[in-house]
Amino acid sequence: MGITTKYANFDVNKMRLETDRLILRSWHDSDAKELYKYAQNPQVGPVAGWPPHQSVEESLEIIRTVFSYPETYAVVLKETGKPIGCIGLKTGDATDLTERDDECELGDGSPCI
Repeated sequence: MGITTKYANFDVNKMRLETDRLILRSWHDSDAKELYKYAQNPQVGPVAGWPPHQSVEESLEIIRTVFSYPETYAVVLKETGKPIGCIGLKTGDATDLTERDDECELGDGSPCI
């Protein structure tokens, strides 16, 4: 999926940011099993406003729908290559917190390690 801003054109599916410990990248279908490992925990989802996942298939559906939204990234632990959380940037009409075009909302799914 391509995004055009007044600064650049880029493909969010190819976006990858790295630190010494973490990688931010798009979600992949192959992440469903790891997502389910922490998303099934009743102490994780409700804090973020969603119910615990009931199956790997449900986690896959979330990856394909909710986590496929532009500017939504898997937080991956570099040493294991496994996702440990989710982070998303909501801008413009996508944000629930502001109507201003020069502000945005950052949503995070805290790492569960």
